[in-house]
Formats: sequence, structure tokens, C-alpha cells
Amino acid sequence: MIVMMLISMAVQHKLKAKFTQYSNIHLSNRLSGKEIAERMLRDHGISNVQIIQVDGQLSDHYNPVNRTVNLSREVYYGENAASASVAAHECGHAVQHATAYTMLQLRSKLVPIQNISATILNIIIFGAAFIGFGIGGGAQLILGIILACYAVITLFALVTLPVEFDASNRALAWMKQRNLVSEAELHDAGDCLKWAAMTYVAAAAGALVNLLYFLLQFIGGRVKMINWLTVILGLGIGTISAQNIQLTLTDRGTDAEFTKTMMMANVFEFRGDSVANPVDFASAKVSDVTEWKKVKAPVVSKAYRRGFTWIFSAIKTDDFAANHTLMLIENPGWTAYNTIIWTDRNHNYDLTDDGLPDTIKPHKTAIIAIDNRPNGFKIMLEHFPASQFKQFAIMNDKAMYQLQGSRLYSGTENSFRIRRMNILFGTWSNGKETFALCVKDANCNGTYSDNGVDEVMIADNGYAFQNLQSCVLKGGKGYLEWNNAAFYIEFVHPDGKYIKVRRDTSAALKYILNKGKKLPKFRYAEPTEKEKIKKRKIRRFRGEDLYVYIWHDQASDYIQDSAALHALGRIKNSGMKILMLNYGASSQYLHRYSRRYETAIFQGFSSNKVNRKLKIRKIPTGILLNKRQRIMDAAISPSEVLEYLKVSSNNKQQ
Repeated sequence: MIVMMLISMAVQHKLKAKFTQYSNIHLSNRLSGKEIAERMLRDHGISNVQIIQVDGQLSDHYNPVNRTVNLSREVYYGENAASASVAAHECGHAVQHATAYTMLQLRSKLVPIQNISATILNIIIFGAAFIGFGIGGGAQLILGIILACYAVITLFALVTLPVEFDASNRALAWMKQRNLVSEAELHDAGDCLKWAAMTYVAAAAGALVNLLYFLLQFIGGRVKMINWLTVILGLGIGTISAQNIQLTLTDRGTDAEFTKTMMMANVFEFRGDSVANPVDFASAKVSDVTEWKKVKAPVVSKAYRRGFTWIFSAIKTDDFAANHTLMLIENPGWTAYNTIIWTDRNHNYDLTDDGLPDTIKPHKTAIIAIDNRPNGFKIMLEHFPASQFKQFAIMNDKAMYQLQGSRLYSGTENSFRIRRMNILFGTWSNGKETFALCVKDANCNGTYSDNGVDEVMIADNGYAFQNLQSCVLKGGKGYLEWNNAAFYIEFVHPDGKYIKVRRDTSAALKYILNKGKKLPKFRYAEPTEKEKIKKRKIRRFRGEDLYVYIWHDQASDYIQDSAALHALGRIKNSGMKILMLNYGASSQYLHRYSRRYETAIFQGFSSNKVNRKLKIRKIPTGILLNKRQRIMDAAISPSEVLEYLKVSSNNKQQ
């Protein structure tokens, strides 16, 4: 398994090297990847497939569900052999779809079965890591399930091979037939596609090796602990309390703080060849003098109305527009036509030397880079939805018309809403635990390691990170706690390429309750039959094992936990009490909840004061206490408590 993993990594490295090599060989016809794709689709009579640009490197794919050819930025705009081959290959899948290619249809039917198989494998891996290693008939049954899952995964990988090879053959045959490229360029395109196909060959070989491994184990008739240990470690589950992790940061996320605020890019009319200095909404005064500066604007064929706006970023430092980047906008309002945006990424007031402009389609959003670095600062821009936020639009119009000076404000309905994409994250998993770690470019300057400014955040998944789980970098280092583990931030790459952390599950925690320590005293509110509340002391449960679960009904994890939680409440003579403390609901809601679900669970309310005492940084969360109310586990789920009771019961019977 390790050998196959190394082979797969080597093939991926070779593919990236080939793509980089052929990206530097420009086509004699100067056609971009987008134009190649358009021609191939048109030549095959396909008019219902869209070609769109997506973020990421080598993220190109065809989506048969919404019929889109998705090309990365390098392929979409590239005028080279690599871009041509990848674009034509993805269109080859569109042609397969249009002609009902048998293997593609079979692969599409296998997708949901393959996803279910992968999910079952994850559940088995988690269970094996948590409850130990099975023996006898039970283990044989589990091996049979694993074998069936890997059979499906292997079948899927094998069916994928002819689909990918056929798409490449279609692409190369079409390019040769149309004489779009020279013989040398066609050879380069074929070599690039050959190495792309090798990644699927390596994946299929890896799946086959895993299948044969488990088949041999199943035929053997018994499972030894050492075999289970090999499987678990082979799939990435470790038992070492401290480990060093270098996490590559490849995805864009958002700060949850900004999902609750309305950030605007207010648009003003472009005056001939000049733009006015930015309006700082927080500090601007009506008496402020407007300054103007000439810029070099691109020449366009259509005479749309033009506007300009400024985006906050600490990249730019001149006196005229400190900490702001200029955008020139063609057709800024809500119309049936696209909005074209030029961004002054070089910050030289010349909008003709910054590459191709960005496009916002009606009722769509666009992610726009503010500088030229691959991991630089980006924003998500959309036409402001004035019909949804009428009151805000009125307030914003009133303020901007007062502060516009000698500018001519275009109005909120012709301006843009911004979401900062200043977070890069990567996801780590060992099969039992999963978390997303991110770096936040707090001052929006495209650098992610500014001392005393930039932050590191952690969450159970990506895309929206809470400031509650964050630390500011000091001397390039930081400290976080998550799920009963300490995270020591050792290094953040300035360009946000990766982060180095040391994760320690045995460290004494500063912000989370530590195992073996006594639970702090607190009072909680208990709902009564008359929908009133009564104060209760947590010490009332002394002398019995206790599981305290702090929850909120809107939390996604609670929905997953609820079945196990109710099962806990129905266990008789378990020797453990269950206390659910709701955070945020009303007394009436909690009383109705207790009557609906008849279990032996004590109900109550948590509060900010209680949460601070218990050092709660994530809801829902569970705390397991012994009879003396010392902490046995400070971050344990209901399903884990169920398993704990099962193991305890088995030990007593033995």
C-alpha cells in the first residue's frame, strides 16, 4: 500500500512537471483553452454545454449534471499545448455524454454506489480505531463488508480508465483532423494527456492492491491484531499523542464574521480619464475635498457606461489611495449584459497592463484577484441585491450622496456587495478526527504571516471560520486548542502555501477543561411544568457518573448526535445520569421538547456565564464526569459515551 502511495505521488509530480513544461510552449494559432473548447463543442453540434472558469490548479473537469466544461484559470486563458490538450480532453467527455458513450453511462451509475461504499469504509475505520480490534466471526463479517466496498471502488476505478482514455483519443483526433496544431504541438498535447491518464492508472492499481490485500485476509479466515494495526496505520490513523503536521493550504474560505456584515464597493461615475480618491465611510466628512487622478483606461468597442470603485487592501501605500486598489467597471448596473471589471493589480493607475478583465454575469458572482500572486488577496463580488435589502440601500444612498463631494455616485443598486476571500485553508483527517486549519490575511495585503496582525483559525470543516477559534501570530507562532488537543503553530508560509503545526493530545490545556481536574461549580436553570425556571446546582449529581451535553438545535453536529443522545436516555440501570443544557432556546421550547421525547434525561439551560466557566468554544460539546465530578473526557460525543457504557458493561460481566 505504501509503495502504491509513493507511485501515485510520483505520477502526480510528473504530471505537474509536464503541465508546467508544455504551458511554456505557445500555440502557433494563439487560441486559448476556452476558444479550443468552443470550437470542439461547435464542431460536434453541442450547444447546451457551458464553458466556465474555476479556481485551482489542474481542477479541470466536465460536470454531466449541469452540463458544464470547467476549466482552471491557466487552461481557460492559456494559449499553449497544455491548455489546448486539457480543454479538448474535457470537451471529449461532453461529446461522450452527447453520444451516450456506454462506459460513461456505466460510470455515472456507479457514482452513488461508490460514494456509499466510501462512506461505509470511513464508518468502519472510525469504529475500529475507537472500540479496538475485532476477533473471530465479527471481524470476519467486517472484513467481508470492507472487501465488498473495495470491490465497488476498484470497479469504479477500472471503469474510469476507458472513459478517460477515450476522451483523450477524441480530443487528439479532433485537433489533428481540424489541423488546429502543428505535428510538434500535437505530440506535446498527447504527451501531456498521457501523464494525466497515468494518474487514473495509478489510482486503479492502488484500488486493486487494496482489494487483493483484503481478499487474502478474508480467505485466511481469521484476523490478527497486527493485521488490523497495519490496516489502520495504512489508512492514516495514528496513536501517537504528539505529531508534527505540515498542511498544504489549497482552498479559499471566508471569515464567519463577514457573513454577518454588509460590505460594499460603492461605484462612482468615471470622469473621462480620471478617478477620485476613495471615500473612507468610517472617517469621511461632508467637508472633505475630493482629489482626482488621471488613469490609463482600456479601449473597448461598445460604449457602455463606466464607473470606478476602490477595494480595501494593504498592498497599496501611496498617498492618493492608501490601502486601496482601483477597479474600473464597464456596465456596473443590473442589466441583461455582462459587467466587465478591470483591476489595477500592478497599482500603477494603468489598467491596460493587468491581464484580461473579469466578468460578472447577471445574477452571478465572480471571484476577483486583487494582485498577481497565486495565493494573493481575492474578493467575491456581486451586484448589490437592492430588492432584498431595501432599507440598507436607502441608508447607504443617503450617506454616500452626502459624502460624494465632486464625485457622481451611481447609487447602491448600481454598486457591489463584497465578501473577502482572505482565508486559505486545508483539511486534515486521520479517519477518526477531521479538522480544517486556515490562515487569515487580516490586513488584506496578500501576505499571511504578518506579525501581530494575521491569524490562524481552526474549525471542523472549511469555508466559514469563527473568530472564537483563532489566534494572532506573534513571531510567526501561535497556539490553539481544538477537540481536547493543543495545536502549536510553528510556521506559516508568507504566501499561504502551507502551515506547520504540532498537535498534542496529551498536553495540559489552557482554554479547555483538562482530564482529571474537578468540574467548576455552577448553577443552571431547569424548566418546570408551569414553563418557569428553577435554579439547580451541578453538585446535585455528585455520587453518580454524569454526562453533560451543551447543545443548540440549529447546530449540524446536534442533528447527528440526537439519536445517540436519546438512546443514552433510554438505557436503564446504566449508573450514569444525562444532563442536557440548551444554549439559546426558550423555556417553553425546552419544556415541549422534554414532553415530546420521553427519556430519563435531565434538561436545563446553559448561559454565557456557564459557557465561560466550562471553557466552551464549540457547541455542541459533551463532558464526561465520574462520581466525584472529576473530568474523564472534556470533548466526547453521545455515540462515544454509548460505546463507553457498552465496554464498561462487558468488563463488568467478565
